[in-house]
Amino acid sequence: TDPHWSKKRQSVMASEHVSLFGLPVVNGRLVGYSRIDTEVSRGLFIESGLAEQEFETNLDFWTHNQWLLEEIKNEADKTRNRELIVDIATVVDFYHTHLPDDATDAASLKKHIKADPEVQSGWKMTRADLLPNLNNDDAKQLFPDRVTVGSMQIPMQYRFEPGSNDDGATVRIPIEGVGQLDDAQTGWLVPGLFEEQIVALIRSLPKALRRNVVPAPPETAQKIVNEMEVGRGIFNEVVAGHLSRIGGMPITVNDFRTEKIGDHLKVNLQVVDESGEMLAEGRSVADIRSQLGAEHASSVVEVEDETWQQDGMTDWTWGDLPREVPIQRGGTTLSAWPAIVDQGDAVGLRLTDSQNAADSTTRQGLVRLFAIKNRKAIKSQINWLPDFDKHALSLTRIVGSQSLKPQLADLISRVAFVDRQKIPRGRQQFDDIQSKAIESVSIAAQAIAKWLPKISNAAFEAKLAIEDCPNRFERTRVDINQQLEHLTINQFLAATPWQWLEQYPRYLEAIAYRLEKRSSTSREKEDDAMGQLDHYWQQYETLKAAQDAQAIVDPELESLRWMIEEFRVSLFAQKLGTVIKVSPNRLDKQLAKVRKV
Repeated sequence: TDPHWSKKRQSVMASEHVSLFGLPVVNGRLVGYSRIDTEVSRGLFIESGLAEQEFETNLDFWTHNQWLLEEIKNEADKTRNRELIVDIATVVDFYHTHLPDDATDAASLKKHIKADPEVQSGWKMTRADLLPNLNNDDAKQLFPDRVTVGSMQIPMQYRFEPGSNDDGATVRIPIEGVGQLDDAQTGWLVPGLFEEQIVALIRSLPKALRRNVVPAPPETAQKIVNEMEVGRGIFNEVVAGHLSRIGGMPITVNDFRTEKIGDHLKVNLQVVDESGEMLAEGRSVADIRSQLGAEHASSVVEVEDETWQQDGMTDWTWGDLPREVPIQRGGTTLSAWPAIVDQGDAVGLRLTDSQNAADSTTRQGLVRLFAIKNRKAIKSQINWLPDFDKHALSLTRIVGSQSLKPQLADLISRVAFVDRQKIPRGRQQFDDIQSKAIESVSIAAQAIAKWLPKISNAAFEAKLAIEDCPNRFERTRVDINQQLEHLTINQFLAATPWQWLEQYPRYLEAIAYRLEKRSSTSREKEDDAMGQLDHYWQQYETLKAAQDAQAIVDPELESLRWMIEEFRVSLFAQKLGTVIKVSPNRLDKQLAKVRKV
């Protein structure tokens, strides 16, 4: 008699009465009821244990459902929206519909989980399950079940367990997809958290700044959410920009004391290998990259497909070179980008983790491939270059003992076949380019023949000016020597894009002009110009070091590098002009485009 859910025993119990020939032997002994009547026990378990929240367990589905119910309750309390009050009958109906027929307690549920670990996902509630009469379209957008990260569509999991590593929203990213990840994306993954994140950021500000932000944080946060362009820029930087305008004074991301902001307001990132084993976990891209270390700092994606693991080729002996190919990692489909890899005396094929890495790698691979196929023609053109030995001697004054002929061979190949041309995607396109090889090599060699005396003369004059620079201008001389070091880094003739290598004579002329005018330039003016330049160059070097450490290829960073070089000309040799418009404002805008890691 009296079957009921026992919170103490966490099971459905009943009173057992035993009699012998009408005489009572046992009167009211508690026994488990599940083996006697599974159907009744299941109903009591759902109605009293689950719906009335007397069930006690750490099973994942239960933790998730409790968190969701609490979140909706908190939302209802804040908004006073009665439509957000969950009817207990809805909870009962959900469990009756989704739980197994023999579900009567924790033990019975664990048997199903042991047989199929994924079965719990079907026991997790959604807002649509709990609020069927409410339009949940907005809720699904605010708290998406799947999010886009790079080329990947990844499930988003939510958990309410303060203090745990995965409290809040979590995405699991295959190690091959880390190269597609940056903080500019992760900050925008959960729109439903934007307002609460902004309130937390405002409250983290020092009092001197916070008191200038009016009206109160909730109203200000809502205003920013309504005005911000979702997905553009890094979330905290965008918020800082809006707060600066609202407060009438500069506020930067460094003013936020982010350690005071709850982890549940930052998406948890988990990086896993092919077997699902977690390699890194953190609340920012920098966290997980530091945990992964140099071992995983490569743009190359390892696959078993031999099509993309070829080496030692000296001709286009493969088929097409698609822009991207899909690969499967666990339950996630992601893109990888094929690339032709320079191997010195041959080329290979590999998959990379981004389109930018593939394009950059492939262009260098094509330089090598065309150089191999046109070795004799290129060598002949180098031998033809007028006064080569004289120009080589002038260049060695700024580049040291670098071997110039092999670099010029690569440069001719680059100018003739690669720079300013589309990447060939098939054998026929490659053959079409190669069919004009004699003409292309000749035109490239003529362009270089005109350029070579310009750079060698400019190099001679620049080096002479440096040697004649008075000791009192030592700081200027050091700055120029560092500039030359960056311009003529090892193999610069082969590695620098032709559009910028063409500008080297002007860059070197600017050095000589700067030193010529140095005596008539006030120290204050020189220091001011160098300060402006250092401001951008240091940011560039910091960004480049971070990207290089993770094998990230970012064309926007490359553009910034040459904008700074043009900015140098505008500061110290304005009469020589620049090939692009450049100013501090334009540099700031370009900095904002650079990928942050």
